[in-house]
Amino acid sequence: MHIIQVLKNDNITNYFTYNRFKTRVSRSSALNFLFIGIAAPVFIMNQGADMGLEFPGKLALTLSITFLLLSIVAFLLWREIAKTVYRRIKQVIDDNPDVLSSAA
Repeated sequence: MHIIQVLKNDNITNYFTYNRFKTRVSRSSALNFLFIGIAAPVFIMNQGADMGLEFPGKLALTLSITFLLLSIVAFLLWREIAKTVYRRIKQVIDDNPDVLSSAA
C-alpha cells in the first residue's frame, strides 16, 4: 500500500481500495459457504427426524453440494480478483519505476 500512497493519485488509490473490498468479500464468502456446506448437513442429519423431515439425507446432500459449489465459485472469483489486482500493481510499478525508490 505504500507504493500507492507515494503516487498520490486518487484514482489509483480508489481502485485498489475498492478491489481490496471485493477481495475480502469474495474470500469471506468462500469460507462462509464452505462452513455452511459442512455445518448445515450435519445439523440436518442430527436433527432432521426430530424436525419432521421425511428425507433428511437427501436435503443434507443437496445443501452440501449447493454450498460447496458456491464455495468453489467464490474461491475462483477471489483468485481472479487477486490476479487482476497483482497485474494492475505490476503495471503501476512498471509505469512509475521511481516509485520503488521513493517508497523504501
